[in-house]
Amino acid sequence: NYPKLPLFVTGIKSVAKVFGISVSTISRMKADGVLDEAILQNGKTVIFDTYKMLDILRLSNHNTKFNRKQS
Repeated sequence: NYPKLPLFVTGIKSVAKVFGISVSTISRMKADGVLDEAILQNGKTVIFDTYKMLDILRLSNHNTKFNRKQS
């Protein structure tokens, strides 16, 4: 589906670079539980499923930005 997008990315900095989002935004979404379905974590190693992330972000943008109410 996405030929130039890797299926899995290791680390918050790497996934931020792949999606063009800041590290703090990825960290906030991870802490808020928005990306829980797309994260595999073993200790300090965090692996992101990029295809699931795209689906989550696509769905969340239909409701509110990153599944949070806007003030």
